[in-house]
Amino acid sequence: MQTKTEIPVEETRFTRFARARLDGFLAARSVLTAVQPMVDLESAELVGHELLARPRGTGVSHTARTLLQIAESQGLAAELSRRLRSEGLAKTAARIVPSRLFLNTHPAELDRPGHLVDSLRELIELYPDLELTLEIPERAPLALDAYVELRNQLRELGIGVAFDDFGTGHSRLLELAAAPPDYVKFARRMVRGIDQQVRFRERVLHRVIEFIHSIGALPIAVGVETEDELAACRDLGFSWAQGFLLGRPWTVAA
Repeated sequence: MQTKTEIPVEETRFTRFARARLDGFLAARSVLTAVQPMVDLESAELVGHELLARPRGTGVSHTARTLLQIAESQGLAAELSRRLRSEGLAKTAARIVPSRLFLNTHPAELDRPGHLVDSLRELIELYPDLELTLEIPERAPLALDAYVELRNQLRELGIGVAFDDFGTGHSRLLELAAAPPDYVKFARRMVRGIDQQVRFRERVLHRVIEFIHSIGALPIAVGVETEDELAACRDLGFSWAQGFLLGRPWTVAA
């Protein structure tokens, strides 16, 4: 078994260098911000945007993905996620047409939901005219009682709740039944090639979408890229859709 004294010098130097890069980003607030539209499938009207805030790379070998990996390894993923959301919203708030804005969160933030709610309360105070929705990632480890408390606190703030990447892992069926979210965003992998689904899978998906409607939530298809996928999503009962066919992410200038 390798001990701390056996760790290569190069690895220690990289870790220190990587942490310095991350600290530099957090201090400089170097955020690349984009938004992607969502469209109502019945009216074809614009109904919302997803805020896509990413750290700018700090060098050839330090892309946004690398910085996120560094943050996760250093226990700073929650801080990075809050900073991206805050800086991204600061660039976006006054530059898009009024509509609901969907905000991302990192699973690490769900470890301390109180801190997450406090950070969102600050955003509500800064941007009282915006309609905000928080996307809860499918892979976020969140107990049922903790989720119910979080949803109730967000409702008190006037913030909507969306289950993101639905269908990729933990189904969140208990959460859907106990405390329905406002939106359920089906993962890209569920939507890709949806027009070519076999009959049995198509029926199952239709039933799931019907159930989501029955609890008062809106199902959203994410990753729609072809006219055939769009037609299939409409036939299956999706309310909204998001994807390259309907609008690519566009960068929001500072």
